[in-house]
Amino acid sequence: MRTEERSSPIAGRSKAAPPIPERSTWRWPRSAPKHRRWWLPSSTSPTCSTITPRPSISNLVSGLKYQTPALLFDAIAPFVPAGKLDILDLGCGTGLFGPQLRPLARTLTGIDLSSNMLKKAEQRQLYDQLICGDIAEFLEAQSQAFDLAVAADVFVYIGDLSRVFRGVRGALRDGGLFGFSVESTDEADFVLRTTLRYAHSVPYLEKLARDHRFVLERVEARVIRQEHEVDVNGYLAVMRCA
Repeated sequence: MRTEERSSPIAGRSKAAPPIPERSTWRWPRSAPKHRRWWLPSSTSPTCSTITPRPSISNLVSGLKYQTPALLFDAIAPFVPAGKLDILDLGCGTGLFGPQLRPLARTLTGIDLSSNMLKKAEQRQLYDQLICGDIAEFLEAQSQAFDLAVAADVFVYIGDLSRVFRGVRGALRDGGLFGFSVESTDEADFVLRTTLRYAHSVPYLEKLARDHRFVLERVEARVIRQEHEVDVNGYLAVMRCA
């Protein structure tokens, strides 16, 4: 397939974009072992046997009153430039964020560790590429390929976000946007809760922004879901490549 020359509405300059295949699900990299963990390897990561399985779609939307994609989209929207974007949906799962992202997208790429979730995302017919693999490894293989990266309810499975932020910064074009959600804490940079989900503090997010050359455009405290009918507080953050 011929590679088109596309201009980024964010960077304001032309850059050859990779050819867009027909919408399909594939593994990246093909030679890599199949991943089964829901977080990135780190010295603080719990073992596989201690990770809580992700809730089903119906339980996420109804039982947990899950609305992170919609809330995060509203947080990002004021900063999105005119024109179609190359968008990366990190930890896309079943594609719940897809309906909001697709109207903004020239290309929409999703990556997740669960092939079963990706099969459901594929049924939505919203993504140009769906990749089964590790987020950090995928990001480290990208160079200025995207205008917008999003991560809705993904970083609750990752404690130390440094590697991910470094990868996102390299994967975004100049002026690119990065929007994400975290559960909130004031105790430390990040803590692992009894729910086996990580929470992150605002000072830690500010430090990550400085260390990885992002400008912190917005941090908004919101209730991002419910658990056992109790509100779970979090932050919605929007950063821009400096």
